[in-house]
Amino acid sequence: MSRCVAIATLHAREGKEEDARAALHEAQRSTHQEAGCGLYALHVDESDPRTLVMIEIWDADASLESHIASPHVQALIAKSETLFDGPPEIQKLTPLPFGDSGKGEL
Repeated sequence: MSRCVAIATLHAREGKEEDARAALHEAQRSTHQEAGCGLYALHVDESDPRTLVMIEIWDADASLESHIASPHVQALIAKSETLFDGPPEIQKLTPLPFGDSGKGEL
């Protein structure tokens, strides 16, 4: 079983930044309780406060797929049109560890 690293980038609608963050925090609480979730951490782009980035680590692709199908993510998707300028940009990454194992991969 190999870990899955994902980065989801979302762009809040102008004037909806706080609502978008609140909706992501709500989903984040439930996600932290999901089996297979190793990291689900929200960040904001320092140069653009409307750009929100979720960095995720899952124990397997199947855990990520279950997460996407979960009720709390589906609820977020249902209200996303009013909060975000389009769907999230999702990157699934495969670690290429090198050097110090604590510093060479997430």
